[in-house]
Amino acid sequence: YLSLGRLDSFKGFSELIRSIGDHLILKNRQLKIAGDGPDHKKLIELTHHLKLQDHVVFLGHVKNPSLLYSEAMAYISTSYLEGFPLNIIEAQSYGLPIIASDCLSGPREILLNRSDYENRLATGHIENNGCYLIPTPDSESFHKDLNEVLV
Repeated sequence: YLSLGRLDSFKGFSELIRSIGDHLILKNRQLKIAGDGPDHKKLIELTHHLKLQDHVVFLGHVKNPSLLYSEAMAYISTSYLEGFPLNIIEAQSYGLPIIASDCLSGPREILLNRSDYENRLATGHIENNGCYLIPTPDSESFHKDLNEVLV
């Protein structure tokens, strides 16, 4: 799995790591996270606390993520807020399945071609051509919904 972005609280990386850990261990898979930011140290500590250091890899800033996209089995975006999530479009161009949170602005328009934010997900998921829209990480059902759609 692959996720890219600034390592800060708006991107939901700590919730992603907590929610995907059991799946990574059970399936013997890795989550690669590319990016830098103020939460880098905190996220590494969380990974060690959860004993996921063999399953969550922090790559730092990656200038050209092409190889990462081509090697990934799916792209995951757990942002609370987006502007224009270019990483989702890049992942689509590589034919990756995408799992993205239904945050304000971006994923819904790209994955579903609509912007009906009054209908944002609180639970469950919406699938469209192998891509999944799930609730934002602050949702009570985020963990369950994420794990239901992991490939």
